[in-house]
Amino acid sequence: MDGPVWHAARAAIKESYMKKKYGGVFKQFGNEDDLILNGFARILQLHRAGITSKQLRILHLLRDGSSQAEVADRLRITRQAASQHARLAGWSSYEEAERGWKTALENYDFTKQWQ
Repeated sequence: MDGPVWHAARAAIKESYMKKKYGGVFKQFGNEDDLILNGFARILQLHRAGITSKQLRILHLLRDGSSQAEVADRLRITRQAASQHARLAGWSSYEEAERGWKTALENYDFTKQWQ
């Protein structure tokens, strides 16, 4: 295997391992884009690392479009408990940051050109 994409991926993996950068490493997307994408990846990963497993289950359900009432029913907890877990996990901030990261990544979505 050879080529610029392969070399960039290998450099990203090596940097992630050597510098203990978790959440993804973006290389050669462009200096400003690398900074933006890596910044989002780091802060989102750091946020996820501080979330309890119960909060994480709740956030996954909310991300998939479930309402807090549906989350409460599914997990057999009160709606208030679901709301409190989401708030303590920083759901609204996390959701906004994740939307920003996805928007930044859209510049590199070439799947429509493959069809």
